[in-house]
Amino acid sequence: MNITTLRSSTDTLTVQPRCSALVARNAAAFAEGLMPMRRLGLRLEIDLSEVRQLDGAGMGALLTCGHAMQREGCQMVLTQVDAPLQAALQACGLDQLIGWSTGTPGITGAATPAN
Repeated sequence: MNITTLRSSTDTLTVQPRCSALVARNAAAFAEGLMPMRRLGLRLEIDLSEVRQLDGAGMGALLTCGHAMQREGCQMVLTQVDAPLQAALQACGLDQLIGWSTGTPGITGAATPAN
């Protein structure tokens, strides 16, 4: 899975999976690509602007990565989440576990905090 770094600052790393779907065929590779980033101690923003499809495996990968980030004392936020992905996140309750935003990555306060 190709994950591109879009922006990096002293406290935030913004990355983007280069795929149109985060599904069973690539979810494990996505999670594997993100896991080393948890050790950087930065807020991790994942820009989902190119992702149009998300299945259970993709949601599981996001949840796994979000929990790993929390264990390291870091925050993971999904950005550029379009309406269909918002609906999927809300339908399974991931919106309560992972912060997300429809807005521009890197904007302080743009993310909806997870409870």
